[in-house]
Amino acid sequence: MSSIFHFCGHIISNDESGRFPKSYENKVQNKIERFLTNIQVNSCYGSLASGADILLAEAMVNKGASLHAVLPFDQNKFIDMSVAYSGKKWVKRFHNLLNNAQNVTQIFFNKPYDEVSFSLCTEVAIGLCLLESYHSSNKKRRPKQLCIWDKQKTQAIAGTYIDMLRWQQLKIKSRYINSNNPEDVVKFKHFEPVGFDFVQPLSIVIYDNKNDSKVRVKSLTDLINFIESDSVLLNKTIDFDCDLFGQEDLPTDNIISSRALGHIAYHCHINNKSQILTRILDKIKHYA
Repeated sequence: MSSIFHFCGHIISNDESGRFPKSYENKVQNKIERFLTNIQVNSCYGSLASGADILLAEAMVNKGASLHAVLPFDQNKFIDMSVAYSGKKWVKRFHNLLNNAQNVTQIFFNKPYDEVSFSLCTEVAIGLCLLESYHSSNKKRRPKQLCIWDKQKTQAIAGTYIDMLRWQQLKIKSRYINSNNPEDVVKFKHFEPVGFDFVQPLSIVIYDNKNDSKVRVKSLTDLINFIESDSVLLNKTIDFDCDLFGQEDLPTDNIISSRALGHIAYHCHINNKSQILTRILDKIKHYA
């Protein structure tokens, strides 16, 4: 019986750091091929980031599967963000797969280039996978998911772990290969609800415009302490960023710019302390 797969996983590092170290590429590849040995793969759905996505897609295409690639946005931007970091060979492999894909679905044709795009990309890939299964001649042919995951739970709206939780909610089998310890394929058994914390913490970075250095602070309290301790604030810029997904009362003041979906940014060149303490903090404290 032929199978339909959704695939996902971590981007491979260009060294031994990260959630999928470079030296484990061959071991992971061997585990994928071994798992698929006696499986007839009819089609597969997923993105094509370097590392897990490309390894899984290549193995399934080599088994005769038709590849349905789903990209969050323009392929050149996707390469910059999700492929080129791992090295030139991955860019070449990306193009080889894309050129041989049965079809390519692109979610956004303009911005955003953020987690929302990647999250929706996964939703569409899973949905297309389910749609093919639903319309197949064999209604009992349930789709499968195969992932490359390091077993680390994360709190985000996009990423391998949350993609596996999405699949789990469908009550369909999901399996993974540990990207930090590539042994046999393991069943994913984290039975917990998918919960998205859409309001992300406020990011505050203080840039020194003279020497291009920067300081990151964790809270408004830390920012106030920094301001009070820094005797010379001129020629510095404070950059405030906050994702506000789910917030109803988005700011309308023209000094706060909308970026992407539900994202605000306030960039202020510091002239004096009173400007920071009286004007800026009042503007952003509601969103901290």
